[in-house]
Amino acid sequence: MNFLVDENLSPRVAELLAKAGHDAVHVRDLQATSAPDTTIMQLAAADGRTIISADTDFGALLAHTRATEPSVILVRELVELRPPDLVNIILANLEVLEQHLHTGAIAAFTSSGIRVRGAPFALKSRRMAPRRFRRRAAFAFASVNRALCVVQPYLPQARGVDSLR
Repeated sequence: MNFLVDENLSPRVAELLAKAGHDAVHVRDLQATSAPDTTIMQLAAADGRTIISADTDFGALLAHTRATEPSVILVRELVELRPPDLVNIILANLEVLEQHLHTGAIAAFTSSGIRVRGAPFALKSRRMAPRRFRRRAAFAFASVNRALCVVQPYLPQARGVDSLR
């Protein structure tokens, strides 16, 4: 496989992937350090590379642009590992992930497993008809990232799972 290792990871990750027989480069090798994420995505897509990064912005950018490439391996929760340990985890799971990554996917490695989300990444929006309420409505807003905000109604009588009964 072809990989582009982001600047938030050690160049040693690219070296070890290359030693394992993969075509891997670090953004430093492409003189793209401090380049915007959109530039990194363009470089990866142009060369058919999967981005390996600890930066969650790539997933948000893919969703915002509705792009299907490049694929991203997100290792944010494993960034504290030494490069050889990180590469061993990626390589141990690559056979399962390879098919998904070739067709467009985000694979997020966590301490408890791997989550894979296939392309298209964009959230489907539904038009909602405006409604009037007789009572004042309260909402809780949570900003997930630059492209996603979650809005939930404030329900003081609801107490987690018990409110479903």
